[in-house]
Amino acid sequence: MNTLRYIILLFLASSSLHAQTLTEPQQKAINNYLTMVNELTSGLSGLGPSLVSPYKRMLEYRSKPGVITPYTCGIAERKYYFEESQKTASALGSSGSAFISKAEAARTTWLKVDETCKAIEIYFRLKDYEKDNFQRFEELVNTIEKQVKDYSNAVKEVHIEVEKLYARLQPYNAANPYHKANKLLRDQLVFERELLDACMFNIREDVHTGWPVEKAEKHILDDVRKIEVLKSGVAGIQYPASSMYNSFVEGMESLQNTKRNGVDGYTYESQQTDGHSNNVYKNLINYYNNVGVSFYDNFIKQSASAGFRGIYYLNFVPVFGIRSTVKEINLEVTPFADKPAATFVVSPATAAITPQIFAALSSYVEFMNAGMAQVNHMMNPMHSLNSSASYGKVRLQTNGKMNLEYYYKSFELPITLYQRTLDQSKALPSAYQKSLNDQATVLYSILTELNQWNNALLANSASKQLTRDSMEYVYGVIARYIVLANVFDEKKERLYQDVRKIFEAYKPANPKNSWQVSGNAMLSLLDENHKELFKAKKYLAGDSLQKAATEAIERMSRELITNEYTNLTGIQKYGRSNGNCPYTPYEDFAEYSLRFAESLAKLKLGKSSSSHYRHPYNELIYQYNQVLVRDYNKFAELSKVPLLKSVIQVEFLEMVPHRKPEPKLEIAPVATTVKEATQQPIDVLPDAMVKEEVATKQRGEKNTPEKKPAQQVSGGVVRDTVRITDIIRIETIRQDTVYVSRVDTVYVGVPGENVMSMEGYATNNMVLLLDISGSMNSPDKLPLLKKSVLLLMKMMRPEDQVSIVTYAGKAKVELPPTSFKEEARIAQVIEKLKSDGKTDGTAGIKLAYQVADKNYIRGGNNRIILATDGEFSIGNPTYEMVKKFAGEDIFITVFNFGKTTTSSKNLQQLAAMGKGNYEYITRENVDMKLIKEVKAKRSK
Repeated sequence: MNTLRYIILLFLASSSLHAQTLTEPQQKAINNYLTMVNELTSGLSGLGPSLVSPYKRMLEYRSKPGVITPYTCGIAERKYYFEESQKTASALGSSGSAFISKAEAARTTWLKVDETCKAIEIYFRLKDYEKDNFQRFEELVNTIEKQVKDYSNAVKEVHIEVEKLYARLQPYNAANPYHKANKLLRDQLVFERELLDACMFNIREDVHTGWPVEKAEKHILDDVRKIEVLKSGVAGIQYPASSMYNSFVEGMESLQNTKRNGVDGYTYESQQTDGHSNNVYKNLINYYNNVGVSFYDNFIKQSASAGFRGIYYLNFVPVFGIRSTVKEINLEVTPFADKPAATFVVSPATAAITPQIFAALSSYVEFMNAGMAQVNHMMNPMHSLNSSASYGKVRLQTNGKMNLEYYYKSFELPITLYQRTLDQSKALPSAYQKSLNDQATVLYSILTELNQWNNALLANSASKQLTRDSMEYVYGVIARYIVLANVFDEKKERLYQDVRKIFEAYKPANPKNSWQVSGNAMLSLLDENHKELFKAKKYLAGDSLQKAATEAIERMSRELITNEYTNLTGIQKYGRSNGNCPYTPYEDFAEYSLRFAESLAKLKLGKSSSSHYRHPYNELIYQYNQVLVRDYNKFAELSKVPLLKSVIQVEFLEMVPHRKPEPKLEIAPVATTVKEATQQPIDVLPDAMVKEEVATKQRGEKNTPEKKPAQQVSGGVVRDTVRITDIIRIETIRQDTVYVSRVDTVYVGVPGENVMSMEGYATNNMVLLLDISGSMNSPDKLPLLKKSVLLLMKMMRPEDQVSIVTYAGKAKVELPPTSFKEEARIAQVIEKLKSDGKTDGTAGIKLAYQVADKNYIRGGNNRIILATDGEFSIGNPTYEMVKKFAGEDIFITVFNFGKTTTSSKNLQQLAAMGKGNYEYITRENVDMKLIKEVKAKRSK
């Protein structure tokens, strides 16, 4: 009897956990109204952005009347949702009258927005702006701005009312896992809404008015802990509701990353307009509504099978305004505040490292790598600036003028990563926190000063003030950059060693674990590579006693290869096509360590190349940073046990002093009947933006070309000197000598010339043929090229056109021929490009030639740039097609983003037959390679 009573009580208790007081008809009635409001809100998502262009045209028209593009209202009510809401409203009875009243009031307010939007469309269709100079349009914009804000407030009132109604009909039960999960998700949406409420879309996008970046920074830190609570999950949630819960959490992490990108990407360039803050606002709303609210609503739907009845959540209403008060940018440069690093004693730990401590230590490494990457990314522009300025002083004295520009606009302070690192350090033993955080703060201070110098250079470049004080200002900045880069590197090494000592004080949970054994072996080899790299640096600086030894690297690499299957016992092998296969970075790391040893063995003392990128130490740095460290860190990332990542190293930059430019040399015409080409050396001005034209000059005559067909130029690499191709251009590779065959005259661009100017160059018909297969997703591949193309747009002319063709599983025209000056349209297409699928290069090549041929410009630079990271099969019909089009003045260049400089035979042959170039692309040279391609042909 007692047993039966216990079972009955247990059943009743269990039933009470899932008991619902909200009836199914009531739930449906509430959700129908919420769905109606969400449908109305979704219609307003593009309203603010749609008014940017007409408002800008209005301002332009008032100063200079011209052709006006019609405006189309993009919103319309779908009455179905309102009708469905009315059908089920009676289920709520009198208890829901206030909620229904608020929801229908929101709809009434929305209809006013719809009416004004259509009035704007009619205004443009009637061309009434010709009569009132846009006065009525301005009034309508002010009206619709207020109406949207009224609608936003009305939706907030609906939210307040529905929360009260739901609390009455469905009291919270903390013992019910679905109630608990529901509360966690709704609380998260409330929190995320706080940041959105502080932002606004600015129709005057061309003006920089700022955005609440400080609030965003704090919001990111607070959100870290909230997301951690969400990730811990709620026991008792059944599939498929559990899947929706996890998808919601992932969505919130993506939203968090969007906030981080918004804060870190608020660079000097981004602060020229409100375009950046507008994009951040749109992206945040997109994740909030279409990810956060969407997955939450699906969680509610899928929870019905477990007997839980919840209500949907309301979308955020995007608001906009017309702000024109400019927020000034502070261009002061404050020297970084140095402080000595406090010493501390690392005590051996008795237990294995906790996830929290490991995450804290890993954050320091991630911060150091992000900072070091920014320092290295700035190296290329500083070198280019130094190269141009090296001739500037003499040119100022002789010509009285010198146009000098600085173009690097992508320096990003890792603000959020720095703040996260300090925040996570609270998990560390207190004895370590202050010293590590002080060191991290000094590193951030150095990065801040570098960013300030970068901003100052950009501002002075824009105002054409870089040549003031006879280049002394520019040389002072370059000298300071070199100091800061080296100081950052030294202090980074100290911090990494401290972090690593703390990490290694914790014993592995299982020293014989395959991940642990393999990771230890790889790290030992990386340490050996690191030691010899630093010896090579001293050796190249002139210390002949520091010659790198490669025996240990070779031995340890061979051991790593020999012991692969012993070390990796029990670790699943997915194959190289899977980016998460740990065997790939393990094998590549061993193989490229051997190649690194070969490079070390070939080092020789003596005068290095004038090219910054071909400096032997920078070639070593590339191998170390972009191959060895990256492969080791990838293995550590995939590891199932804690493995601390390693840090990258600083590149080398040597100051180039003032120097006098050498005079241009001319070569007498070579008769076309000569059977054997005469080779004659020409001194090339080192490290300038090299370009040339084939003209027919006589020695001593004026620079006036004869009116006869130009001679074709042919040639090849002569001891890594200069490659001269049929597209009439010269590329300096290693030495300062050019061997020219069958050329009338070669003109080498004047050092210090504005490389960002297209004056004197042929109109471009550029087709970007992009490999978007999965392997191109690395930051140094497709994302890198996208940034460079966006930079290129700034220098191009309205008549220059670009098309974008992509290929992976299928070739596709992403952007038809478009003027480079349609920056917004091009940027939108580029930002949407994502790496995915497999490679079908042949189809892409065919489609690219179709686009180039259809848009052919007579006398123009008709060129396809194929960007890929690997070989693919190319049949004879494709080669023949490429050869045919090369004879018709449509050329193809190959940008190889692969991991090594080893030539790809098929692609190299493709470039040769297409009379283009085969270029190995790195983060450091991609900008200049693109510039050289668009300037490959002079205008006639």
